[in-house]
Amino acid sequence: MTHNRKFSFSLLTLGFLISCTWAAAEIPEEVLEAAKNATVVVRVERGYGSGFFIAPDMIVTNIHVVAGDRDVSVFGKDGKGKVVYNIEKVIGSDPAHDLVILQVSGKQKATPLSLSNCQIGDPIFVVGHPKGERYKISDGIVHVNNDTNIRLDAKIYPGNSGGPVLNLKGEVVGIAVGKDGANVTLFNAIPSDILDALLKKSKSEQGQSWDEWRQRDSIRAYFYFKLGMKYYNLGMEYKDSSKYDKAIENYTEAVKLYRDFTDAYKYRGIARHRLGNSNRKNGNVKKARSLYEEAIEDLNKSPDGAYAYYLLAKVKSDLGNLEANSKDGKREKALKHYQDAVSDYSTAIDIDKQNRNYPVLLEKAYLHRMIVYFHLGDLKSNQGNTTKAQSLYSEGLDDFAKAVKLDPDGASDFKLDPQGTAYGYYIQGGLELIRGQSKASQGDVEKAQKHYQSAFQSYGKAEKLNPDDADVYYDKAIKILNPDNADTYQIRGVFKSLLGQSKAKQGEVQEARQHYQEAIEDYQEAVKRYKNATKQNSEYIVFAYRNLGSTKHFLGKSFESESGLENIEYAHNLYEEAIVDYTKAVKLNPNDGTAYSNRGVAKADIEDYDGAIADLSKAVELKPDSATAYYERGRVYQKTGQQKKAEVDFKKAKELNPNIGK
Repeated sequence: MTHNRKFSFSLLTLGFLISCTWAAAEIPEEVLEAAKNATVVVRVERGYGSGFFIAPDMIVTNIHVVAGDRDVSVFGKDGKGKVVYNIEKVIGSDPAHDLVILQVSGKQKATPLSLSNCQIGDPIFVVGHPKGERYKISDGIVHVNNDTNIRLDAKIYPGNSGGPVLNLKGEVVGIAVGKDGANVTLFNAIPSDILDALLKKSKSEQGQSWDEWRQRDSIRAYFYFKLGMKYYNLGMEYKDSSKYDKAIENYTEAVKLYRDFTDAYKYRGIARHRLGNSNRKNGNVKKARSLYEEAIEDLNKSPDGAYAYYLLAKVKSDLGNLEANSKDGKREKALKHYQDAVSDYSTAIDIDKQNRNYPVLLEKAYLHRMIVYFHLGDLKSNQGNTTKAQSLYSEGLDDFAKAVKLDPDGASDFKLDPQGTAYGYYIQGGLELIRGQSKASQGDVEKAQKHYQSAFQSYGKAEKLNPDDADVYYDKAIKILNPDNADTYQIRGVFKSLLGQSKAKQGEVQEARQHYQEAIEDYQEAVKRYKNATKQNSEYIVFAYRNLGSTKHFLGKSFESESGLENIEYAHNLYEEAIVDYTKAVKLNPNDGTAYSNRGVAKADIEDYDGAIADLSKAVELKPDSATAYYERGRVYQKTGQQKKAEVDFKKAKELNPNIGK
């Protein structure tokens, strides 16, 4: 990042996982036997696939299994061993959906499988011969079912492609394709309705010989697509960017032959994006920019709904980073790319909210949109538009909260480097508050409190660096916190009290009082909940009483600052209430020097000077390094005419804190 960035963000590997929650289906033995007999191995020059009988002399498989190979053999197994079938001709094919029907001959006819439909949540099982190995079964459920695709929570192994997806009656509800590109847990299948339509269409056609069919442009395109996927996977596995170049070459040949090959466009776009990232890291900005722009063109040709928009947003975000940070980049272009990325992430989120086709895409989209909001905030901050920057940072925090709510552990590796800036610490504090709430909701109180403590430290650093915007920080913290336990009520009370103090400094007395009153209500609720807890934490009850007293004291000061006997009387009543709260804290913890110090100040405000000196002296005894206790006792000595004692205390306070009293 360039030197004038406000702060930087880094994402470590995000561990997005979902768990399979179904129990293994009870599949009748006769159903399993029928499925086994109807499923075949499709052996090609470069590996294996699967297929199944849909008629006594016709098998179904994927085009990508057989495309490009002259020598294809089909064999099944029965109780006596291997049964070999010869391909006579191609009955029909559907390049748009990766399906082909082959007519075969052999010494033994097979009993075909029948077609049916499925619903989301239906139990299914997938059968086939992965890698040509022995017959394999994996069970699961239907996660998504639409007109063009089924997504399965079920393992599909390499070599399962072209095999049947069956319901518990042994009826084909889909044809296995392979791994879903959007995540690591779902697998794709072609709905049986598409196969049914192809069967009906094929009855009116003569078919083609194997060699004639192989030479069709759309089929040759699948051959290049397979080669592209081979190089793409090698690039992924070995992190070798040169393999992406080879993948792009083959995807390009595929779309030349078959212009409607949407998967080839999609994966060429992804490969170009990855290659662009590699070039950007190596300093080749011009090449990276070109690859990103080409990737966007490719992905715009992919109709894959939420996932397509998600991929587009990732490329546009990276293009924005390139423009924002490169020497020849333009901030205006970066701004446009970031805004487009936010728009695409938003579209992906809206689409996926409706159908949840991808179990983890929503969480990822929120997290990545958050990062773009932060980058936009950087740009606006650098332009001097702090109000807009604050708004964008706030939206980013909202997205982080949504992602954490969907997956409490999924964002645990997100890290922020605030680089010593007020906004950086402000956002870091917000992230810690969200993490704390998440841990609290999981019952992990210890970790939650650590996150809260970290949040307070960050907010404190932010206020120190930029006190003028303290009320913005505190207001956002209040909005982030949705208390459901004693700790979060107390923490929200702290931020409301701090916001009140900030407003009071700005002369906004009425607003300050409103925040103080709300803080008092939160502290009272915290005390109530702490007392009702099975395991009471006296330390936190002490904090709550102490904070309650302090806020009443601040509220009293706001009234005392205004003239009028009624205001002064109301202020003194609040001071007395504060003394009661401090006393409760002292009873619970007789060694709490801060409670004694605060009570001493409150007693001085009601002119109980002897009581004030006694409490402040106890505070000094318990906390000999407390500059505040010495300073406040010095003030009481001064008021009571004990000037020499006052001077001694003021001197000691200055030694401990040179800025005391300023």
